[in-house]
Amino acid sequence: MFWNAGLIKRNKKKAQQAFRQIVTTGVHTEDSLEEFVHRLVADIRRRIDRQQFGIDKLHPATYLNQERWNDEDETYGSMRFNTTNTNSKKYNSRELFILGQLEEYGPELVLQAGIASEVDVRHLWPQMVSQRKPAGIVVDGIAKVLN
Repeated sequence: MFWNAGLIKRNKKKAQQAFRQIVTTGVHTEDSLEEFVHRLVADIRRRIDRQQFGIDKLHPATYLNQERWNDEDETYGSMRFNTTNTNSKKYNSRELFILGQLEEYGPELVLQAGIASEVDVRHLWPQMVSQRKPAGIVVDGIAKVLN
């Protein structure tokens, strides 16, 4: 079941070794073995359905060795900006990914990491910033906008 859950099928022998290691060390002790496998399969399918970055290239042995089922979900759906700009142009999946990275890390880190080109950042960053709601806080019941 785990092998067919949707991860890239690479190095079955290492995946089997990793799975045996988990079973013998008792990492899955909170569940029966069958429940644990079902939980892994459900986690993988949920991450694939949500298009978590990198899940389509993750090897089963890596998933098991790094206990990736304990990772937080990373999804495009968690983005807080609108997916259309003022001209009602829809962003493609690459632009959505870059926008998410820009929102999370800012333009400097996105450029340093090589996630996007300077042209992409110059194009997408102003659009994302213009769609953000101003930050604010509430102090003693009075809302204040932060600059």
